[in-house]
Amino acid sequence: AARGVLQAVQALRIVINDALSAAQRTIDVLELLQLMAKNVERMDVKSRASVEDRMRELQRLLEDVRSAVAAFGKKGWLRHALNVKRGNAFSQLDSAITGQLSLLLQFYNLARD
Repeated sequence: AARGVLQAVQALRIVINDALSAAQRTIDVLELLQLMAKNVERMDVKSRASVEDRMRELQRLLEDVRSAVAAFGKKGWLRHALNVKRGNAFSQLDSAITGQLSLLLQFYNLARD
């Protein structure tokens, strides 16, 4: 029985660590988006549109993280954390955010040139 409890706690620790990692990434990305938004306003219309499209996709992913983190402690939170909207687990969301951020930065840098 004790081994089962330990395994359950270890599984929860992984989910919680993934949630913390995703939440920290969300904070970092939001700070970056705030800084970028000021510069994007000064871009020409075509460049601004392509960068803003990537920013919106990144915002959608951040909303998925917010939704999953907000569910912690509520009934069904573990199920929700393991199966976030559209079937993404926290670690998958974190990877998707990283990939989308990289794409956004590429478009942003090209638009600035």
